[in-house]
Amino acid sequence: MKPFYTIFGIRLASYGSLIALGIVMASLVYWYRKKEYPADKETIFYSIVYGMIGGFIGAKLLYLITDFNFVIESFKNSKDIFTTLSNILAGGYIFYGGIIGALIALYIYAKKYKLNYLDITDSMAPEVPLAHAFGRIGCFMAGCCYGMPWDRKFCVIFPKESVGLSGVKLFPVQLLSSLGNVIIFIILFIYSKKDRSKGKVTGLYMMLYGVGRFLVEFLRYDDVRGHFLFFSTSQWISIILVPLGFILYKKGENLCKKTEE
Repeated sequence: MKPFYTIFGIRLASYGSLIALGIVMASLVYWYRKKEYPADKETIFYSIVYGMIGGFIGAKLLYLITDFNFVIESFKNSKDIFTTLSNILAGGYIFYGGIIGALIALYIYAKKYKLNYLDITDSMAPEVPLAHAFGRIGCFMAGCCYGMPWDRKFCVIFPKESVGLSGVKLFPVQLLSSLGNVIIFIILFIYSKKDRSKGKVTGLYMMLYGVGRFLVEFLRYDDVRGHFLFFSTSQWISIILVPLGFILYKKGENLCKKTEE
């Protein structure tokens, strides 16, 4: 639980550093698995680039949409437009927005270069939860995305310099999320070892993560993602994601053929 650390006199954010490390580790695994799917070096490289750009844009946009009042208030009280924009863009991301943004960016890439979209998403699906696992550890270090009050075993108390709630006993939901992502990574890594029809690996990821995220949300206490009726924004997305994942898992090959016709 250390939001910042210093190396050679340079102050670095734990959150950003762990996200970067997660992307590097996921990219290395992606490269290691290159024999398991039809992709050359150029396709691997540009898939990572497009996915990263789309992911960051999507994650930021969904955060700004769910916390739109913050954006409005920032501009109302703004004295310097550039400082205001910098503050708005500085922090705050929602993973689901990143997934949506990455999928859109990869679709654009696949269409532009006439590649099979599901081949790309299937090849990248196992690496996504691995990168996400590092990101959740980054959340734990920064103190964001914190859990519900928890005056029991395994509770954590974040220091004053943390991004989120400090000085209160909380459930370490970030570590639980990280563990869940590691488990999903292992399942997908093993499952994708055998030749699967198009869409199955992607669909399985959508189902596993959707169910896990829906349940974990009940243990979170930060309200920045927004709520509607009984569920958070992320839970509503999970409710949509799981059946879509099931359809893709069962009929991905047929959907792919129809798209190519």
